[in-house]
Amino acid sequence: METKERLMQAAIQCFLEYGYEKASISKITNICNVTKGAFYHHFKNKDEIYLAALQSLFYEIDKWLRERIYASNSFREMLDAAFDIRPYLSDSSYISGFDSNHYAVFFDAIKRFPEINDRIRQIYEGSMYLFEERVSEAQRTGEIKNNLDPKAFALHFYILVEGLMFFDTFVGRMDKLEEDAKILKENLWNLVKK
Repeated sequence: METKERLMQAAIQCFLEYGYEKASISKITNICNVTKGAFYHHFKNKDEIYLAALQSLFYEIDKWLRERIYASNSFREMLDAAFDIRPYLSDSSYISGFDSNHYAVFFDAIKRFPEINDRIRQIYEGSMYLFEERVSEAQRTGEIKNNLDPKAFALHFYILVEGLMFFDTFVGRMDKLEEDAKILKENLWNLVKK
């Protein structure tokens, strides 16, 4: 793995553990055992690595969402995949576990750098559009009910998945994530299937 990638992984780890204020270039370089000179070869300062690491993380999330939405053969498969968050957590280059620190880092980033909010909005709008397309396709093939508004249903779905992550994270129920996801997924499927 290249030094720049190692630095970004270490930065995410450091920002998650210490928050933006207490994270430092020294802590980042110590995590991945590189010199400060190596750090400054790739990044100007802490802000730059913070933005670069978050952009890489957002790219990974966006890619994962798109693969989940389009890689499935049916709407039901897509529903199963979208509620199965564990593979993302295990395959991620940046996230090995998930806790409330992840949301804190995102919220802090939005406050510090407005362009982060723009990037989050782009990911959301892109995946919502793709999901709306899948809803319309499933309606055309007769897999789900025709009386659903694809845009409204996409929003409903998105909020369920995000809300589940948010709820289980903040309430300290990550051990119940799979069980809760299964309940929501089955209930949603029963509401929309033909």
